[in-house]
Amino acid sequence: MADLPKAGDRIPTERFHVSKCNVRFDEAFGESEEDRVFREHLKFNPIRVPMDARPEGDGFGVYIGRRRFLAKKDFTTHFVVGRDLLINNVSEEEAREASFIENNEYLKRNMDPITYAEQLNVIASRGGKGIRATAKRLGMPASGLSQYLKLLILSQKLRNAIRKVDVPFMGKGTQDPYTIYGLAKLELSGEVQDELAEVLESEGVEALWSRIDEKYLSKHKRGIPKDKYYILRTTFDRDNRFDRQLYEKLEELAKGKEMKVDDYAKKVLREHIESVS
Repeated sequence: MADLPKAGDRIPTERFHVSKCNVRFDEAFGESEEDRVFREHLKFNPIRVPMDARPEGDGFGVYIGRRRFLAKKDFTTHFVVGRDLLINNVSEEEAREASFIENNEYLKRNMDPITYAEQLNVIASRGGKGIRATAKRLGMPASGLSQYLKLLILSQKLRNAIRKVDVPFMGKGTQDPYTIYGLAKLELSGEVQDELAEVLESEGVEALWSRIDEKYLSKHKRGIPKDKYYILRTTFDRDNRFDRQLYEKLEELAKGKEMKVDDYAKKVLREHIESVS
């Protein structure tokens, strides 16, 4: 490999791109108000914390500092090594792990638990030194790592179904059965999990918990757990043209997102409340 650029070298902006090793590679940038404010700030100010890039093809892939790069690239003709960024000769696995660690808290807050667990597993599988050593390397508790990796015993069909609905990773404690982690702890067969996936996709979250109560949690009563959920019910009159059009549009939008109507309505309600808060 050719020698890496030295501190002080000025490298044209067009030689840089966001590396696929960056765990947020596919995320859009510039659509949120936060992104627009950040971009405007870097239009007139230098990058405060240097980015990290690695040689990729004829240029360099930014694996740490995606937002800084995307916010600044249109307002500069070059980046200075040692000031704006560091160029490191690291492998894809090393770059992906560094990016994951850098973005870990963001990913836990914003990525659905199943996808986060799968991403975590890719990173954790490198090295093969056990849970404690891996957790230390990633800067997270060993118990937390084990709990997320536990989700991977769920069948692929059930994982895909859970991704589309609003199910928490864990409740107030590890014994809460009405969570993704609680579902994984049941250690049901793959065939049973696929059946539950069909229930979830066709009937919704409440029906899933009812089925689990009925067949797999004898200590719990069948039906929606008492004091577990707030229930909001609304009706649409089929004979009322405005009600019918509203529901049909809601149904169409939900289908476009591959979601059930009630789950999509909850998503819309959450987004509206967040926008006015």
